[in-house]
Amino acid sequence: MSTPLLEARGLRKYFSLRRGLWARPMVLRAVDGVDLQVGKDMVLGVVGESGSGKSTLARLLLALLEPTEGDVLFMGHSVFTLKDELMRAFRQAVQAVFQDPFASLNPRKRVLELVGEPLRIHALVQSRGELLERVRELLQAVGLGPEALWRYPHEFSGGQRQRLCIARALAVEPRLIIADEPLSALDVSIQAQVLSLFAELRRQRGLSYVFISHDLRVVQYLSDTVAVMYLGRVLEQASREEFFRKPLHPYSQMLLASAPSLEPGRRRAVPKGDVPSPLEVPTGCPFHPRCPRRFSPCDQVLPKLQAPGGGGRLVACHLYNPY
Repeated sequence: MSTPLLEARGLRKYFSLRRGLWARPMVLRAVDGVDLQVGKDMVLGVVGESGSGKSTLARLLLALLEPTEGDVLFMGHSVFTLKDELMRAFRQAVQAVFQDPFASLNPRKRVLELVGEPLRIHALVQSRGELLERVRELLQAVGLGPEALWRYPHEFSGGQRQRLCIARALAVEPRLIIADEPLSALDVSIQAQVLSLFAELRRQRGLSYVFISHDLRVVQYLSDTVAVMYLGRVLEQASREEFFRKPLHPYSQMLLASAPSLEPGRRRAVPKGDVPSPLEVPTGCPFHPRCPRRFSPCDQVLPKLQAPGGGGRLVACHLYNPY
């Protein structure tokens, strides 16, 4: 079996919080024992409601946060022990596209500086003429004309700014892009265009993605594998075809039932209850207070993420993996 491009092993990130000067510290479990693998030329879609830990997971995978426990491996090497040139190589190979394109771009810099900065940092160009030519090529790759070179971020629409962020991520020719809700700040019509751009860039460049979204339609369009997060844990992981044909976990079923649909006559279900605070994670299965199929062990025993019947898909639920 080939080495995964990126792998999370037992990844945990806890934050200690105080609500007052003399109050006892409370523990926020943002990510709580996540195992994931991203192969070459693969798109892993990560879905879940707000507060499920998706963005914290993205920052851990990018080595922007130190984990409380566990590790992130890139080509078999721990990213938290990489030094100097190896860390530089990791930063070049793994790039990010975040939710808010305007916050990701320095408003005082022109596009030439914004997109060209990674090229200069990694010494991928030798002259200003080469820099100009390379940035023009990157702008063309994301659907922007050369006239954008001399403009500032505020002169672009939201969709165009996100294209600039994608161009900057592509500048160092990465192998993996971690996209954290890259469409949620955009209008619906623009979302479709940017999503198509991600798909086209994957075909052209053989990119892998970790694509984080709350929108199941986006994940269904782009992903090969789907991982469902809830309160910092992965509750189900399956291929796109298996997941959308027959989700196993009750939480996955609830997400699909509540997703918007274009099917005539199909009524959208309203999710029951709210996601509990990660400061007060329920005992046992974290989803059991909202689960319509809960039974006696669900509130006592934490289910493990396992393959029911030895298959390839994984689910953390007592309905399929008796404790």
